[in-house]
Order: sequence, then structure tokens, then C-alpha cells
Amino acid sequence: MKKLLYFAMAIVTSLTFIACNDDNDGASVSSNPQVDAAGTYSGTWTINIVKKTTPVGDATTTEELFSGTDEGSIVLSAASQYVANVEFVSDILEEYMGDALEGKLNIAATTSGYTIYNFSAVTSADEGIIGKGYGGSITKNELFIKNFERSDKESTEIQIGVNKKGKPIMKQAEIETSYVLSFKGSRKVE
Repeated sequence: MKKLLYFAMAIVTSLTFIACNDDNDGASVSSNPQVDAAGTYSGTWTINIVKKTTPVGDATTTEELFSGTDEGSIVLSAASQYVANVEFVSDILEEYMGDALEGKLNIAATTSGYTIYNFSAVTSADEGIIGKGYGGSITKNELFIKNFERSDKESTEIQIGVNKKGKPIMKQAEIETSYVLSFKGSRKVE
């Protein structure tokens, strides 16, 4: 009985080694993803921009600045090993974010395409629009980003009314503008 058990275990073990190998079905992983994925990806942005104003000691007011779609693109170019320059192109984003449309992100090759992200390898001085905790993917020349988020905060004085003499009443306030962006586009390969 023991010999039969050992024989059965030997067969199962050998089948395990036959079923698992290092072949990845011919897919290769690039050592220069920042070069291979470079290009212009044209597509559609889904954009939600919300502004929250909180005067000191008062309730927060929320104003939706934009909610909708805009045609545009993402441009990737090589920066250094596993780092790409990125530019977000959209008339709506340019209107609300101004010149903050460029930055850097990390890029890694996978057997099915590329992963783009920014966690900690790109320093804060180079973050630009990207921020931290961001991710996306490129598969078969299709670039997809879902729910990229960024918040900009500033302290300023706002007018909260007018006194009896017609002069403005000013109060210190925190203004936070939040951007939630998604993008889906494709790269034209020549």
C-alpha cells in the first residue's frame, strides 16, 4: 500500500512540473518601456471639477465647476529608465488647471502591455499633475486611466457681504478644488 501511495505521489509531482514552465507564450517584457510606450494617445476625457469654499467658522459651500467629457490626448515621452514625461491635453483641463498639465510618472512593462503609475519613485519636485497613488494601463496601444484624483488647496480672503457703508466684508477662507479624471484613448501606430 505504501508503494502504491509513493507511486501516485510521484506521478502527481511529475505532472506538476510538466504543467508549470517558464514559457510565457512568446510574450517578452521590454527593458525600455519609457521608449516603447512613447507617443500620443488620442481619446476622451471624463472630467469632474468641484470647488469647495470654507470661510473660517462658516459652513462649506460646494460648486460644481465642470462635469462632462472633452476630446483630448495624453502624450508620453521618455525621461529616464522606467520614467516617462506625461502631458495631459484637454481644453477643459487647460482652462481650469492652467499650466499644471505636465509631470512625470513611472512606467513598467508587463507581458500584456505597460503599467503607468506614480507612488514614490518620482520626487515631489517632479510630480507636476501626477501626484501620488495614481495608476493606469496601456494594452495593445490603448491607454486607460480611471479616477485619477488631484486636489489643490489655497487660503485666501473672500467677500462674504457688504457693510452699511457699502464696503466689502472680507473673511479668511480655505478653497479646495478637486479634479477626478478618467481617460480612454488609443495611439496611432505608423
